[in-house]
Amino acid sequence: MEKQHSARTNAAWYITIISLAVLIVLLGVAIYSVGQLKSVPRGASSTLQTTVSGTATTTVKTGTSSLDGNFPVDQISITSGNYSSSGFVYLAVNNSQQVRGYMNQTNLGDCDSRSPCLGMDFLFSNYSVRCFWMKNTRIPLKQVWVNANGIVIAEFNATPESTSVVCQYGESVLEVSPNMSIPFGAKVDLSSTAG
Repeated sequence: MEKQHSARTNAAWYITIISLAVLIVLLGVAIYSVGQLKSVPRGASSTLQTTVSGTATTTVKTGTSSLDGNFPVDQISITSGNYSSSGFVYLAVNNSQQVRGYMNQTNLGDCDSRSPCLGMDFLFSNYSVRCFWMKNTRIPLKQVWVNANGIVIAEFNATPESTSVVCQYGESVLEVSPNMSIPFGAKVDLSSTAG
């Protein structure tokens, strides 16, 4: 009888230890994923968002900015059925560009004098949870998550200066004017990655 009790106790300990190990691994993956993007403050609350769309019209200026010369620029096209939009975007491809993004900017920039400048595309090397916030970002932005196939899967209208963290899966995140209407399921292509 004592052996059976001891075996059950050992099994319970093994299950507890395995459960804790799995929890630690999942927590580590979540922390790593959040750290892959804009510097998100420790202890900030985050929410998983799929769609939040606003109806208000917001004016976001374009013009020269300190982004010019510090970010590569590429041509972008967004298509879905009868919808089509094209222009230029800044590319945030390395960690320092991704941390900086549109922080302390007063407009979307002019994409090194290329028109129209639609915004900024944050490019990552894999499909994972991507978290964004708007601390020190003075202009309203629509954040659009794009999967590994270049398909729009989520969007969020972000509020300037907000420290709320918004997370969603994606391989890239496009930041554009909140007035830009991009349909879910639209195909996003950059000229440098178009095949």
